[in-house]
Amino acid sequence: MKARPADLVLAALQQHRAGRLPAALALYRQAAKEDKRDALAPRLLALALAAGGDLQEALRWIEEALKRDPAAIETEAAQAQILVQAGRQDVARKVLEQLLARRPDFAPAHHLLVHIATMCGTPSFLKALRNAATNLPQKSWPHQQLGRFLAAGGDYKQAVEPLAKAASLRPNDADAQYDLGVALQESGQTQAAISAYRKALALQPGMVRARHNLASALQSRGDIRAAIAEYTDAYKREPASFPRIAQDLAAGSTGQVWLRAGDLKAKLSG
Repeated sequence: MKARPADLVLAALQQHRAGRLPAALALYRQAAKEDKRDALAPRLLALALAAGGDLQEALRWIEEALKRDPAAIETEAAQAQILVQAGRQDVARKVLEQLLARRPDFAPAHHLLVHIATMCGTPSFLKALRNAATNLPQKSWPHQQLGRFLAAGGDYKQAVEPLAKAASLRPNDADAQYDLGVALQESGQTQAAISAYRKALALQPGMVRARHNLASALQSRGDIRAAIAEYTDAYKREPASFPRIAQDLAAGSTGQVWLRAGDLKAKLSG
């Protein structure tokens, strides 16, 4: 009994996932040739060919998939991906921009545009991230990437909003809460930063960097007893962090002075 094209595609996918690329390619080709109307098999064949490094043949089959179904945005996204692999980023960007003009909420296209923009400098990267954040309000990644990028450039006030959005979308992600805490602390919102650090530590008690920053924030607010308690916990979890603790305590107004490192270590170990 002759296998149906749909069964051939399923078998090809199984071979592909198992890492048996030559067998997958043969099955994809057979499925693509037997059903001249189906756009799925040639698209998957093109992606498999690209994964194997045969970019010229991959582009030929992706064109065939587009002929069969010109409105398939998944095929356009696959075409852009292969174009990027072939070093044709400018053409890929145009394909993606046209796609997003029709479907601004298509996340894979935003992912790829952000990737392309990393090669084009800060303005393009920021524009791609802002567009992704605007059009994917319920996806955390563009907000988190945008916030981290702004914070890395020292623009903490601008970073707060996207990082707060990312943290709200990922309430169980300690890193998201920590990132927000840093932006809040650096932009002078100490109490909000303390809250964010405490959320991060509730999720991941061993996050020493969050405990250090919480201690620093408490210290800046004048709550020295609570700050030293957090420094103590940080030191016990990570003794190598002692130099930072000593520096933070020396820089702040604690009302307490340790002239010798041994005295401070004894205090933190107590």
